[in-house]
Amino acid sequence: MSFTDVRKEIAVAISQIKDLHVSAYRPSPLDQTPCAFIVPERIEYGYTLPRRNQKNYFIIQILFGRMGDFSESQATIDEYLDYSGDKSIYNAVDAYEFDKSLVNHVHLEGMTEYGIFDYDGTPYVGARFRVETY
Repeated sequence: MSFTDVRKEIAVAISQIKDLHVSAYRPSPLDQTPCAFIVPERIEYGYTLPRRNQKNYFIIQILFGRMGDFSESQATIDEYLDYSGDKSIYNAVDAYEFDKSLVNHVHLEGMTEYGIFDYDGTPYVGARFRVETY
């Protein structure tokens, strides 16, 4: 399993959502919203015998609008939080056929944070989702 390839596969999975600008890495500069990028959260090495496996945890960070557009951005976020629908993060990850040579298991655990996130000194409304892979 290549950590980089798994990260890129998650980005491809959510790039199926129309009008969501997706990158496997943190974009710089941030010039389009809504946008999503993948951030490593943690790795657990050797979780099964013969200890050659690892669990990877990634964060899907989504930024919608600057703080001044807070009410409008919250309404937009709701579509991405739904369990199903064209803009559902859960639906995009669950429906995607991940390359089995990279991962055996991909699970979107849920949304972990919602609110204001600083991006290079600018506050954006956004949400974070945790993905477990092994």
